[in-house]
Amino acid sequence: MTRGGLFTGFEEYQVAAAAEKQTALKGALVAVDTNVLLDLYRYNRSTSDELLTVIESLRDRLFVPHQVVHEFWRNRLSVINGLGSATTEAHGALSKNKASTQNAIRTWAKRTALDETVLAGLLDVTDAFFEDLKIRLAGEPSSVSPDLVAGSDWLLGRLDALLSGRVGPALPADEWRSAVDEGRRRVDSNEPPGYRDQQKVEHSALPEGASGDYLVWRQLLIEGARQKTDLVLVLADTKDDWWWIEKGKHLGPRRELVSEYLRETGCKVYFFTPADLLQQSSVLGLGTSEESVADIERVQREDEALEPPRPRRARSVHIIIDNDLIEAGTLVELDLQGILNPTAVEQVREWIAQDPDRGHARWTDDRNRPLTWSADPDGEGWSPTSLAQHIIAMATGSTERRTIAGPDVWVVDGYSLYAIASSFLSDTE
Repeated sequence: MTRGGLFTGFEEYQVAAAAEKQTALKGALVAVDTNVLLDLYRYNRSTSDELLTVIESLRDRLFVPHQVVHEFWRNRLSVINGLGSATTEAHGALSKNKASTQNAIRTWAKRTALDETVLAGLLDVTDAFFEDLKIRLAGEPSSVSPDLVAGSDWLLGRLDALLSGRVGPALPADEWRSAVDEGRRRVDSNEPPGYRDQQKVEHSALPEGASGDYLVWRQLLIEGARQKTDLVLVLADTKDDWWWIEKGKHLGPRRELVSEYLRETGCKVYFFTPADLLQQSSVLGLGTSEESVADIERVQREDEALEPPRPRRARSVHIIIDNDLIEAGTLVELDLQGILNPTAVEQVREWIAQDPDRGHARWTDDRNRPLTWSADPDGEGWSPTSLAQHIIAMATGSTERRTIAGPDVWVVDGYSLYAIASSFLSDTE
């Protein structure tokens, strides 16, 4: 048997050095996610020009998953509308501030018996100030409108030329359904990528539900395996269901994704943000400005500010593990009372009564699969939701997916995982 080294079999723990990422940028397959394309509408025109120039220099190695383009067309108009609404909202806020400022001046003028001529001058100054601000905020970054024909949208023309022959095919219907099912399973199990899109599960307008990110990833795996090449993925999405994040620093792809790409293709995967891509563009013989990097980071900060905080239920496992709230090896018990309808609860109770281990699990320190099922102690780990779903399906004989949150149904000493995490947060807030 061949001996290995420190990272043999542990490649996912290796953080890519800058030189390695630069080498990948010069030779690997390159892909972009949907928001990289959509954010081109949100940047200043000069920023979009620079970013497109860099991507165009990679065109011979560029591959864009079909799902990315599908999402681009689905969301393009709402992004453009958002630009106009931002200007409208800003103008409305300025009008309100002008009115309140002038009212404050009038109130002060009455109390101080200010001369009417002086008051009028002050009001004119404030009026001119706010009107000037409105004019300065009138522009939209890309000067596009959903009412314009495609030929009037400079960005569409540029993207059409860039992506010609570079967009992958749609998955066949059976493979698409299988990928959607796998994406849903990963959401339930908090497995990357895309489990932070849980809120999309019930979105009737999205046939893939929360599986959009996984569809992108699946298509990248297929192309990477076909070409047998390393992958550079440029991601505007900076959430931790894609990235390996330690103390707020993005170290690279999630370790699970590194392992999966290596397993499927035999090659490596590297993540860049759009700002990273501009900052590393010198290795491609291109120069970009600091102002463009700052503009991209501005949009990223806006997105992060709008990102809703993760519900405590979704964070419960990580809160418990990060703060050692449950000791490894502790027995946890399934309690579906009040969660499912009484008939289903009774079916599960009767099934567990045949083997009490079916209703118990042992707690581990695995952040994604913290439960070892007592009925199958040598099996793989489970997330709280996926194990509960499995038990329900086995007990009822139905494969219908139940809408439950795993942290609500696994309890320790009478307290659910959600209650344990919530209690800790409440005590520290």
